[in-house]
Amino acid sequence: MKKYFLILSASCICSLTYSECIPELKIDSSDYDYKEWAEVRLKLIITKKGSNIPYTGSTSCYSGGELDYYEVYEEGRLIEDRIYWNSNQIMSQDFYKDGRLHGTSSMWDEDGSILYKTIYVDGEEIDFIFE
Repeated sequence: MKKYFLILSASCICSLTYSECIPELKIDSSDYDYKEWAEVRLKLIITKKGSNIPYTGSTSCYSGGELDYYEVYEEGRLIEDRIYWNSNQIMSQDFYKDGRLHGTSSMWDEDGSILYKTIYVDGEEIDFIFE
């Protein structure tokens, strides 16, 4: 598998920024619309700068002092992401396996009430539960 490394242009401060990764292939997220970017980022293998070892850990992005998103990586691959409302309340949570949605994806309103859950297996929607 070819490794892709990312330079992300963003206006937020991240605990592990994509620009800390080895720029073997530079990808600017502003070159993609939201849907395209969502697909591209699932194909990336993330490593810390100066290392060829895939990154295992998490990243957090804050804007204006508030949490925007949180991502978890295992062996360089995205396995979980969370997006937050401006109030630091979670908006959505997704899980991934081999670059595809896998597990329960959830969406909350700004008050923290669950709106719905979607269950995926290897990228295919299995069930949708409206709360």
